[in-house]
Amino acid sequence: MIEEAYLGNIFNILGSAFMLLFAFLALLRFHLILAAAVFTFLLLYSITPKTLQANYAQAREAEAGAYQKLLHKIANLFAGISVIKVFGIEDKAYKSFAQVNDLAENQRFYAQKKYSWLELYIGMAGLSIQFGMLFLCAGLAQTGRISLGTWMATGQMMMMLLGQANTLKRGIAQIRAVQPIVRKMDKYLKEIPLKPAEYNGLKLRGDIRLTGVNYAYAGSPAQALTNINICFQAGKKYAVIGRSGSGKSTLIKLINKQMQPQTGSIYIGRHSYADIKANDLYHNMAVIGQEVFLFDDTVENNITLYGSYDPEKIAGLLAKVQLTETVAKAGAGLQEKSERFSGGEKQRISIARALLRENKIILCDEIFSALDRSTTDKINQLLLGLDGVTVINITHDISRNVLAGYDQIILLEAGKVVYQGRYQAEVILEKML
Repeated sequence: MIEEAYLGNIFNILGSAFMLLFAFLALLRFHLILAAAVFTFLLLYSITPKTLQANYAQAREAEAGAYQKLLHKIANLFAGISVIKVFGIEDKAYKSFAQVNDLAENQRFYAQKKYSWLELYIGMAGLSIQFGMLFLCAGLAQTGRISLGTWMATGQMMMMLLGQANTLKRGIAQIRAVQPIVRKMDKYLKEIPLKPAEYNGLKLRGDIRLTGVNYAYAGSPAQALTNINICFQAGKKYAVIGRSGSGKSTLIKLINKQMQPQTGSIYIGRHSYADIKANDLYHNMAVIGQEVFLFDDTVENNITLYGSYDPEKIAGLLAKVQLTETVAKAGAGLQEKSERFSGGEKQRISIARALLRENKIILCDEIFSALDRSTTDKINQLLLGLDGVTVINITHDISRNVLAGYDQIILLEAGKVVYQGRYQAEVILEKML
């Protein structure tokens, strides 16, 4: 749509402008009065009422927005196809899709209708010019200032000029209509770096300290985090627990610099978060999330992220995350596509990916949710056994098997730290149950 309306019309406009200039120069050499009349008529013809142009531009922008929502809806429905099937809501999913699809189709029809009005104006304006030139030539012929042959030749030349002028006018109208969309696309493209930000080799070492940190989401009357003062000592292992909505995920996002604290400060060693570039932080920190994203690619590429690593190192990681047998059974081994694996297996692939980088800080957000008890215990012991690595693990699993090995348990409630210390079953159960 954009390519045809914008790029395609640019070349049409250039060609039509050249033909118009050539024809006008020929007419100027042929008869000065007729050339002046043609120039005047074409100048009037080039003027399009702002209302028609503005209405068409708004309609095209609304059409683009509607189709953007349609594409988002399709992607969302495909992502949730398992939920749709399991809960038997195909009819509701279809109705949801139909509503967005109908909106897109209605917007397309509306834009076409606005363009039809523009086309009608262009056609009427062109017809008016033809009648104007016809009367002018008839008057000049009657007074003997031009011959019948000149009249006929002028008519033919005028038809060609109007054809090129029509192409030029329609092209300009189409380009003006999609200009807001093109500017928006250009803005998005400029915001996306063509190459990754340079990493200056900064090594972030030391404790992670949050002092007087507060955060509230826009529109929420309650604080997500209130006066958080925590020191995550380098190399220690921490489990962050609490009910849903207690502030655990907000805490991780602040440590991962996805958000900035509204008040208070965060430091790693002597470096303030305010001075640390996001790219430098990401080179020193691995994040393992509950929602696993894997590329539509091989297991190996999803673990190495297209980097070059020792095969023995990759094999060792597969053993640590309990994937050796699973990958071996796959038809193509490490070259097997990631889509063939279950949710728990994909989670372990993401864990292997994070461990491969050997970062000194690892953030985990509900990574045990898709794992069985046996695998959970083994992965948990793997994290606890990482020498010299600071592990901050957000989890809903408050079993002794998981929590007992951590240096400290941090219990959040309504955005506040209500307990911080070693594992004490009675305290945790009292607060959580």
